Amino acid sequence: MLRKLFLGAAIGLTLVSAHAVAAPPETARRYHSDRYYEKLAFDWVRLYLNRDPSPREALLIVNQLRSGMSQQAVQANILASDEYFRLSGRQTGAFVRRVYGDVNGQQLGWVDAVPLIKRANSVGRARFALEMLTANQGVRAY
Repeated sequence: MLRKLFLGAAIGLTLVSAHAVAAPPETARRYHSDRYYEKLAFDWVRLYLNRDPSPREALLIVNQLRSGMSQQAVQANILASDEYFRLSGRQTGAFVRRVYGDVNGQQLGWVDAVPLIKRANSVGRARFALEMLTANQGVRAY
């Protein structure tokens, strides 16, 4: 069953399907304090959107993490947001290069970006961002 997670349309975050971000089994899940999750929320919004999160955004991210959503899925929602896309000049090529730079910590040339741009166009921003983050686990996953 495909269940969509509500991510607050008012703040422009994109929906990622739950099947793509299955939570780890209960025995393997690590529980963290809300303070830890709040720090992640502030760090990610500052990193990707160059600003502090609003109280509502911070609460939304904390609730997503508390409910078992993976850190990569939460970050993918930020990367796929309308705000992040706007900061990328509303162009898929610039968006892909920015996501790649934020996730890998290095710039991607335009020639190398072509297959990734095609992938982003075919699967959408949210899925593309999630794929980039999961393929590069640990780089920006804190």
